[in-house]
Amino acid sequence: MNFKLSLLLGLLVFSATAQKNTSLADKLWERAGGRPSATQQEGAQMVVIDDSKNGYLKIEHTAEGCGCYYETIIAAYKEVDGDYTILQTDWDGCGWRKKFLSNKALKTVLPEDLDLATFVPKAKNNLGYGSNALLYLEPEIPKIGTDTRVTLAFIPFGLSLKGNDSILSFSGYEKQSLEDKQPDHRYHGSLRSAIRQLQDSTSLKHVLNQELDRISSEDRKIIDNLIVSENEVQSFEIFGTFIQQLEDYYKVYKTIEYDTVILGWNRETGRFYIKDRMKRTGKALSFLEFVRQLPYLVAIC
Repeated sequence: MNFKLSLLLGLLVFSATAQKNTSLADKLWERAGGRPSATQQEGAQMVVIDDSKNGYLKIEHTAEGCGCYYETIIAAYKEVDGDYTILQTDWDGCGWRKKFLSNKALKTVLPEDLDLATFVPKAKNNLGYGSNALLYLEPEIPKIGTDTRVTLAFIPFGLSLKGNDSILSFSGYEKQSLEDKQPDHRYHGSLRSAIRQLQDSTSLKHVLNQELDRISSEDRKIIDNLIVSENEVQSFEIFGTFIQQLEDYYKVYKTIEYDTVILGWNRETGRFYIKDRMKRTGKALSFLEFVRQLPYLVAIC
């Protein structure tokens, strides 16, 4: 074996050994962007739960000014060979970003049989609503143990996210920046406010049926005020289009049989499996109740 080849092999072995010897705490803090300095912690409302040596790290940060909330949770799941699979959630409250991440390809560590049909049995991936994602997976990463609860949730209305022929996004959502060539989002703060003011539970049905004369006078005034004051809702027809889109969300909601799964961790395979499913509980929401509680993309600060 010549000298150059020996040197190369030695460097590879050294690199692999160095990675193996990197402490678990360092791995988690590296994914968090590094440990905050004392100055950073003093200038912000920051709460750190640092059990990184045992595989858990949570950082909460409320920024000055608008009070924007940021949260990062990172946890390590040990494999049989001593390596770790890492799960991470990042939440940027003002940036409309909720991401579900891993140090590996997410699809390779989540259960192979985890898909829309897990929550909507016998469903096709898109349920007939095209390729835009309407739903995402929201995990609760545990501080103790490895069982991981994952809840099905709706992406904020107004945020368009391609779902790769499925209405379910595994990795969360993120609003495109204004610097992007075609930011594909629409703020709906005024629409949300108007919908929450509606009093008659039949008004939205009349909007869908284009029965203007059957809308109560109080609710018609709310809709008219929205059209006058909101640039993006310039006519009753445009308002009706948004209500039709919201009805698609509601139709999806009505098909959901299970809204939560518990993922167990298999150290041997280095992969999660579906340990349990929980049925959606509580009284079914009416259309008006549903759109009142649905999250909307709204301008913040």
